[in-house]
Amino acid sequence: MSFLGHLGELRWHLMRSSVAIVLFSVLAFMNRSVVFDQLIFGPKQPDFDTYRFFCWLSSFVGGDVFCFDEVPFELLNMRMSGQFQMHLWVSLVAGAIISFPYVFLFKTGHNALNVLDCDRIYPRKRLIQKYEFRLRGKRTSNFCSAPLAPT
Repeated sequence: MSFLGHLGELRWHLMRSSVAIVLFSVLAFMNRSVVFDQLIFGPKQPDFDTYRFFCWLSSFVGGDVFCFDEVPFELLNMRMSGQFQMHLWVSLVAGAIISFPYVFLFKTGHNALNVLDCDRIYPRKRLIQKYEFRLRGKRTSNFCSAPLAPT
């Protein structure tokens, strides 16, 4: 394949990846309650998983020090279009996160045009590992770091 042929393939990979990101962003935009109420503002609810774990742990040790009835959490927005703009940005980032395996698969597919057949299985394993590590990091930040952050 010539150099221009490779550039044409890369262009189509980028187009398909962009379409995937836009489609998943539209899905995230339409499911505002799931994205905001459960994922982003989950630590705002007193029945959040980490809070329940801390309550169980403190009752196991012998007290109710870490049991929360109410979490003091106040949102402040100073701009007129701030909430809508935040909704758009969060939807775009959620679309990029959700479509990451698809985008990465196309990236490895483009890089693997000249790879031997026996080496083609490794990008799939690497894809699964990268997505798993990415989700572990997101879960760690959402379930461990966010509830312990000062409000």
